Amino acid sequence: MAVKGYISITCLYNVAIRYLTLIQIFKQHIGNRQQTIMNDNIILYHGSTSETLYHGSTSKTVKPDFNFDNPNNDYGRGFYCTKDLNLAKEWAVKENEDGYAYEYHLDMNGLKVLDLSEYKYSVLHWITLLVTNRELKGDVEEDSSGDVEEDSSGDGDKKLNQKIEWLKANFSLPIDDYDIIKGYRADDDYFSIAKEFLMKDMPVQALMRALKLGDWGEQIVLKSREAFSRIQFIDCSEAPYGKYYPKRLCRNAEALKKFKQIILEKHQEDDVILDDLVSGKVSKDDPRLYYKDDSQFMKNPQLKKNFWLKKDSWLKKGSRVKDDDSQFMAL
Repeated sequence: MAVKGYISITCLYNVAIRYLTLIQIFKQHIGNRQQTIMNDNIILYHGSTSETLYHGSTSKTVKPDFNFDNPNNDYGRGFYCTKDLNLAKEWAVKENEDGYAYEYHLDMNGLKVLDLSEYKYSVLHWITLLVTNRELKGDVEEDSSGDVEEDSSGDGDKKLNQKIEWLKANFSLPIDDYDIIKGYRADDDYFSIAKEFLMKDMPVQALMRALKLGDWGEQIVLKSREAFSRIQFIDCSEAPYGKYYPKRLCRNAEALKKFKQIILEKHQEDDVILDDLVSGKVSKDDPRLYYKDDSQFMKNPQLKKNFWLKKDSWLKKGSRVKDDDSQFMAL
């Protein structure tokens, strides 16, 4: 018995030594990696995350201030940034006016993030945030030449307001409960796409394709005092308008071109129109509203399950639903 006990203690001792050795190697490995690895602008620091962000501005002096921000931006009051340096420089410049890109590190550890790209959020959540925080006027129509004409009947305003009120009642998000918001950006050119969607019988799926193909760029917005307290200035670089303003124009023009092409596409039988949502013909929980791309669909079994659970109800309404995932591949 003594021999067995001796062997058992020796084995435990050897296992403990190996365990401690592995822990030491792991710590050394992580210590080395945190000094050298930066993947997609996310830096690793002992279990916490720090994101490198960029803010574009024409001002030579920018200081993030929780108490001094424009409440009429896409997501309301906040400090608007991006993880793409070149995109920040495009946003910074104006015609014949240079800009500056400010680099910051933001400690994300413990912050509450609203990421609108997650499958549980629809593009309608994004649209609702825009119409809640930015001014949107109706009574406009676009003729075949692409020119905008006024709708003197006033029906445009009435219908538009009805859609906006329905969106606010069904797709509003408690953004003040979050420290950070991540989502698509909508400057004046891109905001016109949002207005087009609201004023015309444009399918929700078409708007999702426009967002995906238009390369609009993602913005990251600091919303809370806690988030503002976590940001640290790193550097500032110039953004010459001669280089970055043409890039900005090209990006916007390409996005609008793709959007117009999508508008001219023939509607599919499974497309969801906002008017059908407002009238109650289609449920606001319809999984087609939450689909973003095929890879995300395949990675979320629950989303796929919800899709097929809705199949019978769509068929009863005359919608064409195939017994495979092929209809999603076009997206």
